[in-house]
Amino acid sequence: MNQTHQCLPPKTVLLFIKKAWLCVLGLFPASTQGQGMSEVNFDSSDIPIVIIDTQNQAILDEPRILAKMKIIDNQDGSRNVLASDNFAYDGDIEIEIRGSTSQSYEKKQYRIETQHPDGSNHNVSLMGLPEENDWILGAPTMDKTMIRNALAYHISRALGEYAPRTRPCELVLNGEYRGVYVLTEKPKRDRNRLSLSKDEGYILKIDKFTGYKCAELLSTEAQGVDIQYDYPDCEVLSQEGRSYIDGYVNRFEKALFSEDFMSGETGYRQFLDTRSFVNHFICTELSKDVDGYRFSTFLHKEDASKKLRFGPVWDKNIAFGNADFLEGHITSDFIANRYEHNDRHDLVPNPWVAQLLKDSTLVDEITNRWSTLRAGTLSNENLSAMVDSLANDVAEAQHRNFQRWPAYLGGVWPNFFVGSSHWEEVAELKAWLINRANWMDNNITGTFISASPPSDQFNPTVYPNPFTHFFTYAFRLQEEAVVSIQVVAPNGSKPGFMLKDQPLQKGSHQITWNSYINGQLVPSSFYVLLLQVNGVVVEKSVVVKRL
Repeated sequence: MNQTHQCLPPKTVLLFIKKAWLCVLGLFPASTQGQGMSEVNFDSSDIPIVIIDTQNQAILDEPRILAKMKIIDNQDGSRNVLASDNFAYDGDIEIEIRGSTSQSYEKKQYRIETQHPDGSNHNVSLMGLPEENDWILGAPTMDKTMIRNALAYHISRALGEYAPRTRPCELVLNGEYRGVYVLTEKPKRDRNRLSLSKDEGYILKIDKFTGYKCAELLSTEAQGVDIQYDYPDCEVLSQEGRSYIDGYVNRFEKALFSEDFMSGETGYRQFLDTRSFVNHFICTELSKDVDGYRFSTFLHKEDASKKLRFGPVWDKNIAFGNADFLEGHITSDFIANRYEHNDRHDLVPNPWVAQLLKDSTLVDEITNRWSTLRAGTLSNENLSAMVDSLANDVAEAQHRNFQRWPAYLGGVWPNFFVGSSHWEEVAELKAWLINRANWMDNNITGTFISASPPSDQFNPTVYPNPFTHFFTYAFRLQEEAVVSIQVVAPNGSKPGFMLKDQPLQKGSHQITWNSYINGQLVPSSFYVLLLQVNGVVVEKSVVVKRL
């Protein structure tokens, strides 16, 4: 192996130093050892059971170690029993710890490779997913709904893109119950995953440098975007292959920042599949992924005749309102806007996004695509059904998971909302998602990316959500106005006004509503909150009433 391949990229060292300072400042979880664990009496499950035996070896970040894995997965719908000897998989694997921030948690996530006894790849179907040998056992510690990744991937597939398929399961590691995990396809070149040419296909990634093995990067000439080689692996990528993909990406970037960048013939469109960017943009913005465009961002090129594509989407555990930084918990504003309006360089490592959104034709494509999706695929009803279906898959197992890891239910970095139960976490996710989609309906127009920060943002926030008796509605006015806030039930009835035709001054306001009306509490359900300013409805929010 060439010695340079063993060196860490300079940015890896900088990332380590930055992470160390964040630990000192208390802004990053240095460790979660001792956060609280309980023994669980586990003997059966309604989802697959994964049993891994490392034969007294510690699992490392790297190198991978050899281990044994068994999977109990009764496809006939009968219950999976831990004592069963009927295994859907029984064989060798290699396993290692994976992740970046997640490595600080005691509930680790793992990468596994299924192998034949001679060590060769064993392409096999696990839990009904298409045959392959490369898998992720995700530990959704930061996401107490345990479905955010699966939800994002489901949405992306509904838009016609490839996204990793997932299956929830419960893990027993070296005889110890470890809770709910999510078996996930690792994005890679494969006929059942990303269908790329073996000799002419490429996968690239904009991400943190954790786990990246090589010093070589594709650092673009004009804008300095640092891109990692994912396929072919940087250690085997030929100089000819590197020259080709480097040249292609740099020609794309040069065209993107040229004077006639919007031209279909000489602009960036000759290099980029714009449909893939439109879909990627919608997934990133609907989930309001605070890491969007700057981390966990894949690009791929199927062969020499095909254009560069965005995707697949990846790693959304802290999306969908699950981050307490960069206003990730607020349902308003576009992640892409920070590329225009934020002077912090560490938030703007990918200048392509802001430039792409200066193309009015592309913005129209995004707007039209969103409108079409909202009329069907991404309607509020369908989004709610997606959440319900995925949450139902772990409805039983989540009890054991939080019995095993009780401290995690109390909130971990970077959670904003902390529910007292899995049900509350799921209800909050659903309410947040509907609020976010409604906000995008009103703001994803032909001018949603502007040269200066929007001046008409009301930034509505509802808390607690779900609520039992009271909730507070907070919002902001850019100027004095007459305001009404009306509560509307799903059947169209109107329990009342939180505020009606009240003149309010410029600034921040908070209104608390008591759901005890006419001698009784309003029924448990979803309620729509209509914010009306000077006679015009400007925001729609959703709040959940629980028992």
